Amino acid sequence: METMSTSKGKVVGKRILALAIFLVCLATIIVSLALPRALRKEDETSFEPEENTLANDEIFGGGMQSIEAGFIGTGVKLLSEEPEADPATAVKPKICYQVAYNGTGDRISIRFAAAISSLQADTATWTRAMYQSNGDNFSGLLSAEQSVTVAYTGITHNGQVLYATAVEDENGNHPYHYFVVYSLLNIPVATYGNYVLDASLALTRGSDSVRSSVGAVQVDNSRHFTYEFGTPDYLTFTKSSQKFSVKGKDKKDASATDVVIPAYYVDASGRYPVTSIQSGGFNGFTLLQTIVIPETVLTIYDSAFYGCTSLTTVRLSEGLQTIGGSSFSTCKALTSVVIPDSVTTLSGSAFYDCDALTEATIGTGVTELTGSLFAYCDELALVNCRAVITTLGGSCFYECKKLETVNYAGTTTEWNNATKGSSWKIKTGGFTVHCTDGDVVETA
Repeated sequence: METMSTSKGKVVGKRILALAIFLVCLATIIVSLALPRALRKEDETSFEPEENTLANDEIFGGGMQSIEAGFIGTGVKLLSEEPEADPATAVKPKICYQVAYNGTGDRISIRFAAAISSLQADTATWTRAMYQSNGDNFSGLLSAEQSVTVAYTGITHNGQVLYATAVEDENGNHPYHYFVVYSLLNIPVATYGNYVLDASLALTRGSDSVRSSVGAVQVDNSRHFTYEFGTPDYLTFTKSSQKFSVKGKDKKDASATDVVIPAYYVDASGRYPVTSIQSGGFNGFTLLQTIVIPETVLTIYDSAFYGCTSLTTVRLSEGLQTIGGSSFSTCKALTSVVIPDSVTTLSGSAFYDCDALTEATIGTGVTELTGSLFAYCDELALVNCRAVITTLGGSCFYECKKLETVNYAGTTTEWNNATKGSSWKIKTGGFTVHCTDGDVVETA
């Protein structure tokens, strides 16, 4: 009997211990559920955004920074200011942002403000997304839309009210009258500092619509940038190693007159940088008039824009490294070009036979003008070389009959010592090279 009693006691003890462990676990779960989500360990599944479309001026009193890039409006059907107005006079919203830290600096709030020209829209909707950064590739964390119901004539800026009428567009004009805002508040910086928050505003009325560029801010406020929303249907994208290249889809597509290459390709798996223009990607697009290339593009491959005979405007961004051979050859309407300082390779024949080209500025990264770079550019009168050019190869200025001035960043000795090809200045008619210590007169 004594042995049986002892055995029963052990069984009861084990059951009590198991019950105690169960109760402790249950209590832990209850306490965890009772805590605010913001106090729990932050991870992708527990992040619940605190957001709204109100002014939040009591939070944001610091300096607003504009993150609007240049834009092309002529190829988009825009929202008109008044129902009977010409849509061509409409204004694309301009997007800006502000940040504010809490008292201990461990949480940040981000406010986007879009300056708009009219309240005539039927709907105003923010599209926002948050991405986790892996270099320049982004995997999505959250994505949603926020409808706007309140607009403001002014918001707090540097402790004072900034009125929308004070905001300038890219031409220095003041077409805006109201702000609409989107705020994401109290983001834990330690957990989400390498995430990027995107936001863009869409206005619609009937069949008309207009959308701002996408404003993107890294949560730790270390960088910001813009890119265009969506992927135009006249472009084709090819993925390789988490990066994309792009080319035109249809040479006969009239909608491809003004093309802004998107900086990022977005699909269900994330957002990926567009890093190159494919070889021959827009070859023969005779309707193309304007091309804007974003800072993510590193390489323009050979003959990318060869034979774009209507191309008048090319905007190249800092970040571009290589411009391939014949990339803009026979673009007979192009009048000027600026090569960014980031470009280190400017291949031969890149601007061959650009009849209307009158001025070219070459950035600090290019030290060699090779091949037939500007050959047969009949109207070329001015070349600005912002680096010390060491090689003037082949026939780089061949038959540039109107070339008058080369502004050179080096000395006369450096110019005279540069390696020069046998036909580099034939049929130019002669020109003057302005060096840092004097001039050199080159005869034909």
